[in-house]
Formats: sequence, structure tokens, C-alpha cells
Amino acid sequence: MLSLLGLLAMNSDRPRSRGGAGRARLVTERSEGNPASPGLTSRDRSATRSAQRAVIVGRPELSPIHRRSWRRCPDCARPLPIKAWRCQRRTCPGYAETWAKDNRRRLLDNLDAYDGRAVMVTLTPPGQDRLPWDEDVCRHLGPHEHTGKNGVCKIVAYVCDAWNEKAPERARELNRVAKLRADRALAKLGMDEKRGKLAHAWEHQKRGALHQHIIVPMGTDEQDAWGTNIDARWSRYYVAALDELAPTYGFGFVDDHPINEGKPRPAREAAAYLSSYLISGKAGKATITETVRSRVVPSVAVYVSAKLTAKTFCTMRNLRRARRVFMWRCGKAERPVWPHLELLQVLVVLDRLSPALVRNGP
Repeated sequence: MLSLLGLLAMNSDRPRSRGGAGRARLVTERSEGNPASPGLTSRDRSATRSAQRAVIVGRPELSPIHRRSWRRCPDCARPLPIKAWRCQRRTCPGYAETWAKDNRRRLLDNLDAYDGRAVMVTLTPPGQDRLPWDEDVCRHLGPHEHTGKNGVCKIVAYVCDAWNEKAPERARELNRVAKLRADRALAKLGMDEKRGKLAHAWEHQKRGALHQHIIVPMGTDEQDAWGTNIDARWSRYYVAALDELAPTYGFGFVDDHPINEGKPRPAREAAAYLSSYLISGKAGKATITETVRSRVVPSVAVYVSAKLTAKTFCTMRNLRRARRVFMWRCGKAERPVWPHLELLQVLVVLDRLSPALVRNGP
């Protein structure tokens, strides 16, 4: 067996190169190993050296660091870690449909775990006084009334981009204040209870602005009959606060018709309606919407309450892991090495088992 000193001596005899200059020197030494032909002119030798330099400079992939660190996604051509199984960006053409289907199942499974009804309200962007129309985009239509439904009329680009960039931050602060008001309203009635929205999703309007769909809890019919429906009472306080504070935070109005005049529906039906803004159809006929492909939509395009995911374990991470376990079962991937509890959660999601399997596990 070779000793450590022997290995060091062998490595010291090898030609070393550091960076592009080192590689250039090494290639030059190899190219100069054979004496130049005496028949070559100075112009030919100069062209040969230029060609050698062009080859060296034009091949950055020879760098070991370059080979080990990242690669290009074949679908979106954006950088991807070399150890990544596939691109998982929402806007990647090769992953967008998978992302939309994962979020549809996440919405359906988690809201199905809520034992009650729900309604969806919409937080809209401001009108043309804050987001003016771009007259140049639809000038070819002649005299007409601007509307986003025709898909042609658009908001002025720089105004729309500035509003969309700040919309998620303003929506978070608006939600925080509205929830605080609703919790305090319950406390004034002697109810030491706190609630929260079940889910929300962003949608990219045809005119260019973002708006947010929010699902709030509405309790059960039995709670209505006994007058103990705290969820519905909290939701009405919450939506009223949203409607009052929306203009203050730069939004338009809140479409609260479903909660005030509409009829609450089972939470799973509300989730199915919300997921239709991401993907429509089934199986091979499924089509993703512009919201999924749009880079204007925030990175967290869909939110689900942590109280629900704690019951079902149906998260985006576990859905991705479920596909890996499935590939391992098919013999297409290595056996994943995860903690036992995390593996049980993934199996619950993959095989649609009862979440009690994890709680009653070894």
C-alpha cells in the first residue's frame, strides 16, 4: 500500500494549473513539446497561437468548479444546482403543470380537513385613478371603453410593475391588522378565541395587476343553529376590517358578496374553485393558467393555513418527496435517507393514509 508521503510525491510531480492562466500555460507547454516546423512563417505561427488562445478562453466548462456547481435547466435554461433532480421553479415550462397540480391537491386535501363550510372573498387592486390605462397599447381599437376583459387594454407598464412589486408586502400587513381587529372584536364579546384565514392565492389579471382570493372559515350548520358559530362571526369581522382598510393599504375594494349575501359551501368546494385559477381540466386535458406562468405573481403564490397542514402533512415539500419515494419503489432512484417520522409523513401523503399513522407511530 502506498504511503501518504508516496501519494504526496506522486501528486507533486503532476503539472498543476490554477485558473485560466495555468491552463493556458499547460496547453502551451504541451503544444510546444514538438518543435515548430521550419516551413511555417511568422504569420502562420501567430495564427496558431491565436487559435490556441481562443480554444482555451472559449471553454470555461473545463473548470472543475464550473462542472461541480451548477448546470442549465433544459426547459427554462436557468442555472440549476448540479445535484438537483429537476427544476422546481413555478415559471419553468417543464415544471409549471406539476407545480399547479401539487397546489391543487394541497388546497383540496387541506381544506377537506376543515370540518365546516367556507367562502371566498377577493381583494382587488385599485382603479384607473391609481393604475391608469396605457393608451398606446390599445390605440388600434379606436374609440372604446377600457376594460381588462378584452385582454388588450393594459395598465401603464412602469406603474403596474411598481404596484405589483409592493402588493404582497401591503397584503401581509393588511391581513395582520384585519386579523388583529377581528380577534379583538371576539375578545370584547368575552370569547377568548383566535382564528385565521384558511388559504389564499394570487391571480394575475388580464390588465396586468395582481389581486388576491381569500378563503375564510364559516363553521357548520349545527353551530349556526345553536348560536355558537365563532368561525363565521370572526370571518365577518375580518372581512369588514379588510373592506375598511383596503384603500389605506393601496388596494381597491373587497368583493364580500359571498360572505354577506351568498351561501357558504363545503370547504373542499371552495378549494376546488380557488384551484381553478391555477389549473383547469383533468388528467391529460389539464391546462395551466396565465397566473402560473407569470413572473409577476409572488413566489408564495398559494398559502394554506399551518393548522391544516399540521393535520394532513400535505405540503409542497412532502408532495415532492412523495414523487421521489414513488420513483424509489419503481427502482428508478436511490432509497431516500430521511428521519423515520418524516418518512411516515411522506407515506401518508403518497398513499393517502390516515394522519393517525404518524401520531400513533413507534
